[in-house]
Amino acid sequence: MSTTEPEATSNTPDATSLYPDVDAALAALAEGEKTWAGLSLADRRELLDKVHDLTVQHAADWVDAAVAIKGLDPKSPLVGEEWMSGPYPLATGTAALSASLAKLESGTSPLDGAAFGTAPGGRTTVKVLPLNIFDKLLLSGFSADVWLQPGIDRATAQRDAGLAQRDPSRTQGIGVVLGAGNITSIAPLDTLYELFAHNRVVALKLNPITDRLLPVLTRVLEPLVSIGAVRLLTGGAEVGTYLVHHDLVDHVHMTGSALTHDAIVFGTGEEGARRKAANEPILGKAISSELGGVSPPSSYPANGAVPTSSSRPNTLRRNDSTTAATTVSPRRPSSCRPSGSSATNSSRRCGTPSTGRRSARRTTPAATPGSPAPPPRSPPRHTWARTADASWSPTSNPATTRHSCRPNTSHRYSA
Repeated sequence: MSTTEPEATSNTPDATSLYPDVDAALAALAEGEKTWAGLSLADRRELLDKVHDLTVQHAADWVDAAVAIKGLDPKSPLVGEEWMSGPYPLATGTAALSASLAKLESGTSPLDGAAFGTAPGGRTTVKVLPLNIFDKLLLSGFSADVWLQPGIDRATAQRDAGLAQRDPSRTQGIGVVLGAGNITSIAPLDTLYELFAHNRVVALKLNPITDRLLPVLTRVLEPLVSIGAVRLLTGGAEVGTYLVHHDLVDHVHMTGSALTHDAIVFGTGEEGARRKAANEPILGKAISSELGGVSPPSSYPANGAVPTSSSRPNTLRRNDSTTAATTVSPRRPSSCRPSGSSATNSSRRCGTPSTGRRSARRTTPAATPGSPAPPPRSPPRHTWARTADASWSPTSNPATTRHSCRPNTSHRYSA
C-alpha cells in the first residue's frame, strides 16, 4: 500500500491510466447505479432469486475451486466445510434477503414475526439462529441472538428494518468490497450487503488467494453484473490501493487483518505509523472493516499451567511453580452461555452451571529448595470474566493459549 497521498485518479477510462480495467469497471458502475435506482423491490427480489438459483446450480464448481485453493484432498471430509462456508451461506442468505424484500413489498416489516428478547443493560435482542428447520438440522446445538444498540427497542427495530430498501430509489454511489481470503462466501455476502443494506453498487475485488473463484462467482452474480450493479476485479495490493482511492468510489468495506486496514487508511512504514499516531488518514472516504483476530477467544493454557490472577482481569498468565500465586477462577454460565442468554441447550456442556459467583481464592504454595515442584492443576476448559455490562466474556492469553469450544455454544454478537 502507498505511504503517501495518492494522486487524483481519472473518472473515465484513459489510455494513460495505470489500471484501465479498474477505470472501465467503475465507469460502468456509475451508469449501473442509475439502472439500480430505477428497479422496484419486486425487480430486485427477482434478481436475488436468480442469484440463489445460480448459486445452487454452480455449487459443485464453487467447492471444487475452494478445494483447489486450499490444496485439500477431494475425498477428505474437510471438503464438507467448503460446502458449509461457501455456496450454502450465499444460498440461504439470498433466500432470507428475498423474503425480507417480499415483506417490505407487502408493506410489513422484515422483523414481523421475529423472536425478541432482552439482555443485561436493558438491551433488546433478536433471535437469528436457528430460523428454520434446515438451520436446526445442519447447525444442531448452535444458536445466536443479535443484541441491538442501547436505546433501540422492539418497535424501533421493526419500524427501521429494511435499511436502504425502505427507499430503493435513493442510492449511495459506488462501494468497494475487498474480499476475504479465507471463507469463500464472505466476499459475495459483503457485496449483497453493500448493495441492499446501503443501496450502493459494488466493485468487488477478490483477495488474490481466491482468484480461482472468479469464473464461478462471475456466473453466480451474473444477474447483478448484467445490469451494471456489480463488477468483479482481481489484482494485488497496487490494484487495491488504486481502486480504494479512485475518485468514483464513495465507500470502502474490507475483510482482513488490522495491518491491512491500517495500510489502507494510513499507509505503511514509518510514515504510516506517524499518520496513525496523529490520526491523519490518507483515505479520504468512509471505510467499514471486519478485522480478523480481534475478538476474545475461549481458551486455556497449552502447557497445562494454572491460570493466575493478574492486574488485568481479562488476561491469563502462566503460573510459575517456584513462586506463590493466587488463582481466581470465575465460574461461567452453563454451556458457555453469557449471562442473559436464553434458551436451553443439549446435554453436552462446555462448563458447569453456576450462579455467576466467583469461586474461593486458592493459593499455590511456593516450592522449597530441594523439594519437587507441586504438580499443576488441570486447567478449566474455559475461564470467564465479567465485562462492564455484567455479561460474561472468555479470557485469553495469546502467547500461551490454544482455543477450545464445543459445538453447543451460544455466541453473542452485537449489532
